Amino acid sequence: MAHSRRSLRSWLRKLLVAAALCLTILLYARLSVLPPKYIPVCLRSTRMSEAMLMLLRQSVINNPSKIFSSDPDDHQPYERLNFSGFMNIGTPDGPVCDDILLPTQNLEVSPSIYLEHNVLDIAETIVHPMVDYAGQPTDMSYRQIVAKTWGTMAGSSVWLEKQGVYFSVSRVFFYTQGVKHWPKISFAYAQIYDSSWRQLHNYNISWQGETIVFPRILDIPAFYQVGGGFYGPEDPRIILEQGVEDAEPVVVFNMLHEKSERKMHVHRPFSNYTTLLRIDGEDAAMAEKNWSPFFMPRNTVEQRRWPSNHVHFIYNWSPLKILRCHLLNGHCSFVYKQDQPTVKWSSYTEAHKYNDTKGVMRGGTNFEPLNVSPGPGLTSFVGLPRTHTDAGCGKEAIYRPVLTVLTTNGTHFYLDYMSAALDFGHAILTHNQYNDVCEEGRILLANSIIKFDSRPNHDTLTVSFTVADSTVQVAKLRGITNLVENLPPFQLNGTAEWHNEVIQHSKLNVTHDVLVCAIQSVSDYALLYTNVTDREATVPLLQATASLNDLTFE
Repeated sequence: MAHSRRSLRSWLRKLLVAAALCLTILLYARLSVLPPKYIPVCLRSTRMSEAMLMLLRQSVINNPSKIFSSDPDDHQPYERLNFSGFMNIGTPDGPVCDDILLPTQNLEVSPSIYLEHNVLDIAETIVHPMVDYAGQPTDMSYRQIVAKTWGTMAGSSVWLEKQGVYFSVSRVFFYTQGVKHWPKISFAYAQIYDSSWRQLHNYNISWQGETIVFPRILDIPAFYQVGGGFYGPEDPRIILEQGVEDAEPVVVFNMLHEKSERKMHVHRPFSNYTTLLRIDGEDAAMAEKNWSPFFMPRNTVEQRRWPSNHVHFIYNWSPLKILRCHLLNGHCSFVYKQDQPTVKWSSYTEAHKYNDTKGVMRGGTNFEPLNVSPGPGLTSFVGLPRTHTDAGCGKEAIYRPVLTVLTTNGTHFYLDYMSAALDFGHAILTHNQYNDVCEEGRILLANSIIKFDSRPNHDTLTVSFTVADSTVQVAKLRGITNLVENLPPFQLNGTAEWHNEVIQHSKLNVTHDVLVCAIQSVSDYALLYTNVTDREATVPLLQATASLNDLTFE
């Protein structure tokens, strides 16, 4: 009997030690670097579902460390952000998210700068039949009425190297009845900022013998009917062809036409030329919007002598569709649609079903060419499209950007990489926005890549953001090139012929998996942070469960 009691005590001690070990690992290790099969059974069975593992991998974003820039011209403190992502491994045999997961990447992000607008000054310059203050309270001052009827959002910018200034366009809109999301009409407001983001007033730009003074409302013809609404240019994005002297910025936007059709347009702000974009041979959709623009690089000096007459767009993400549009006549045609003769899209997606992600990928920033590629004859681009997920906040959607690498061999396009949900810690969001995912922090959008400085010891993307459809913010992301060139697809060796074979028979289909897993991660992010009452309080636990760097288990 005594021996039995000693054996029981010994067994209990071992059980307590094992439980303590599991608890210690749970609290102090970080799960993000291991696939589920390497996680201790005690953790898998009592705590970690597949979905929860995915959620926890996002948590490292929430407690970034401070780092100072190695760029001698950049004295801002940066925050290190760790996050997971999904790579295109080029094997269309049924990958799941954990199979294409890259558990630990990192970037550094600077604190954001807020670009303020003097709405009173803007309102005083606009005279339009749709701007009618009738019905406003008579006991309010003009300043109070303007504050109640005008708003700004969706700032997009580019760096003009010759002038050494930033050119920025924001959406300015007039609304009544106190409802911002039911605007009567919108306008595109152009401003100039110096290299430190100080606004320059009465700034002159000379263009082909003409002088244009900024700030100003861009002269974009807009259809309207008094009594209606949602007129004028919305969601402006700016793109500038790199490496071309005196290239003119291109403002891309959507706008309502007659018959309630919303169409895409481009506007040249210096030559004052607006073009409606039409897709040849296709039935027009009632609402065209969320096209992500990019310029295909031209390799020779002679080719870059004159600006290109064409711009490309990511028209659709699933399946991936790429448009090429003429900037002068507006004619567009699809240069790529994701559908192969060997593996039909419908049969592939049928075999690669995932849980309902409750989300889609849309719009976001322009895409800019990288100076690294996964192989000869290939060109890669970086951008930040946005996800829209209905998971987590009831009827309200959550928006988050994801870092994306798009690659082409000139005829075919595919996704090499997409990150999980990015919220950039406290660099973009305020304390309240960060902790209130379903209210103030629900909408976080990346609007434009303003500048890509790929020089050694720089490697920064300057990006504009909007939070809660009410701010225009600018921040720098550092380490983009380093992140991309260390992705497994970029480590492969092979001839141009080998890469083309892989692209046409593998990479194109796995694009679907990369996309769906990225969207799923945002839904997981939403479900995690909408089910906690104090997000700050979850950081120590979530970080403790973020990776098991030095442990392996059978």
